[in-house]
Amino acid sequence: MCSYLSFFKQNTLQLHMSDNLNNYPDRYSRERTMSLYSAFRPWSDDPAVAGLNDRRNESYTRDEFDDMQRRCARRGVTIVPEIEAPGHALAIVKWRNQIGLEDLSMLNISHPDTIPTMKTIWKTFLPWFHSK
Repeated sequence: MCSYLSFFKQNTLQLHMSDNLNNYPDRYSRERTMSLYSAFRPWSDDPAVAGLNDRRNESYTRDEFDDMQRRCARRGVTIVPEIEAPGHALAIVKWRNQIGLEDLSMLNISHPDTIPTMKTIWKTFLPWFHSK
């Protein structure tokens, strides 16, 4: 991917590290919403985030992600990773149901567990990012 970006004089790749399919809370039941495809891409064995990512075959270990960032940097492309929150956060809500709003793809930032949960995620994965 970074070879193509570089060839076309592009220097930034915004990479979604988490996301989900569109959710329609006015049409979908809770069960239907919880069955929608969603994913959290970074894979860590850190017990603090155990269970957040349940798709190992669709994930990046830290070594894989470091390698990807280095390879892109050699071609002049910076990867800007994006962990979606408070919106498009169905993967996080599936992990910690209590912090979701009625629209389960949204985090309830007024819930007392939401900010500590996000701080745990950021503490675990922010050191992975080479970009500023």
